[in-house]
Amino acid sequence: MRAKLGLIAIVMATAVGAAACGGGEGGSATGGESAASLVPESALAFVTIDTDLESDQIQSADDVLKKFPFRERVLAEIRRGLREEGVNAEALRRSAGPEVDVAVLGATGELVAAFTQPRDEDEFIRLLESGDEPSKHVEKDGWVVFSDDQAALDAILTLEDDDPKLAESEAFEQATAELPEEAIAKAYASRGGIRTAVSAGGVAAIGAAPGGIDRARWASGALFAHDDGFELQAHVAGSTLAGTPYAGTLTDSIPADSVLALSFRDAGRTLDQLSASTTPFLPMIEQTLGVPIADVAAALSGEGVLYVRPGAGIPEVTLVSKPDDAQRAATTIDRLVKNLAPGGAQPAPMTVEGVRMQRLTLGPVGILYGVVDGKLVVTDSPTAVRQLRDGGRDKLSDDKTFQDARDAVGMPDETNGWLYVNLKDGIPLVEGLAGLSGQQVPADVSANLRPLRSAIVFGARDGDVETVKVFVNTS
Repeated sequence: MRAKLGLIAIVMATAVGAAACGGGEGGSATGGESAASLVPESALAFVTIDTDLESDQIQSADDVLKKFPFRERVLAEIRRGLREEGVNAEALRRSAGPEVDVAVLGATGELVAAFTQPRDEDEFIRLLESGDEPSKHVEKDGWVVFSDDQAALDAILTLEDDDPKLAESEAFEQATAELPEEAIAKAYASRGGIRTAVSAGGVAAIGAAPGGIDRARWASGALFAHDDGFELQAHVAGSTLAGTPYAGTLTDSIPADSVLALSFRDAGRTLDQLSASTTPFLPMIEQTLGVPIADVAAALSGEGVLYVRPGAGIPEVTLVSKPDDAQRAATTIDRLVKNLAPGGAQPAPMTVEGVRMQRLTLGPVGILYGVVDGKLVVTDSPTAVRQLRDGGRDKLSDDKTFQDARDAVGMPDETNGWLYVNLKDGIPLVEGLAGLSGQQVPADVSANLRPLRSAIVFGARDGDVETVKVFVNTS
């Protein structure tokens, strides 16, 4: 093996691509028994991967991937990589077990061990022992344990029956209970694993923030295949970075034909934290804006929605928000626009549907802003103001494409915010704009984008467990 635990990566790649070749206890990816009962409770992380080529998850994943032309090219690269590693792909497919589990051990995650229950143990071990740097391996309780580090194997072998096991850990049980019974892959990280990752990633400032990620008790995640797409979900217990869930009151402001929609609340909270920090470049930012960060934060307080929909020539981009003081927020926006306007351009008064607003003209594009029915509105089209006041248009919440995406991942009424993209209509819009600017989207890129229907991301919280789910839907 040329890289640390390279065979694990090969097994994963084979699981994803094997259909082209013809083919929940304890946090298992396949819904069966995992190797967590062989792992010390002190493990920093534990990952389990479905390598059963006949499982519902692998079959569903391959059915989705068959819609994309890139699938064959990816499979060809997998086969090439296997050949370069000197691994017999067919032998690996025949011998690998229904799942591969990986445990990260040691004080700093320096030890990694993998586990599987091979279909053909003799052939699988021959694969482990092949190559320039054969993997070390042992057998324990029906599992083949393999690693590049003897110390990792020793940590497994020396674990006594009465020693604390990961499978018996309350944190592990809680974390994996949040995940679907079966998935392409599942992952768990302990409190120590999270802190190690934060430290190694150089993001200590995030961890040090109130409610920071390094205060979490555990984190877990899963990659799950639907019949028509892929879902990625993550759960964190004990962190409060995402804020308080809310039931959106401005979502009816979003038109049904929007190709992108974002719902958020109190975006100024992040700016408030920045303003309270000792960030060295903060004075420079404020000097450039000509407005204190605290004023910008106040303008972004409260609930808001941002949406993009097709327009005449250029897309319509509209922000609607309900800050604590809408008129003060409009004044802040006016100061920002005047300070940042290029070439001495200045906004001028404009009346739309009886509402007095300000408009900054920038060639063919104009920025229109003001207070409409108690809400701050910033847009590039008067049509948005007319439709907001009229209220009779079709709403995104009634759109079937949006409903299908929302229902597929069970998005609740109260969230920490969400983002939706209508890829079915949005991609042609982007391609059309590219054509108008003299750019051409490559044919192979366009072909691989065509099967995409929608994507949705949302955050939610239940008790002290925060959840983020991402779903990409195909036609």
